[in-house]
Amino acid sequence: MAKKRRDLRIVKPTRAEQKIIDRRLAVRSKRRLAARRAAKLTTTRTRFVERGLKKAGLTSAEIKRLRDK
Repeated sequence: MAKKRRDLRIVKPTRAEQKIIDRRLAVRSKRRLAARRAAKLTTTRTRFVERGLKKAGLTSAEIKRLRDK
């Protein structure tokens, strides 16, 4: 039996539903922002520290060894 064709009108969410959707999206983007902030912090910090080590005259191999620890 052929599947009944759905009514193809666009149904907009009610105000209450939209609120729920917005809240979920906000949480997701906040989480993404937080993750990005954390990642940025660590990378810039390591880069900063490594630049200091390079200035102190360590070879890149030595810096790599330190990084692995």
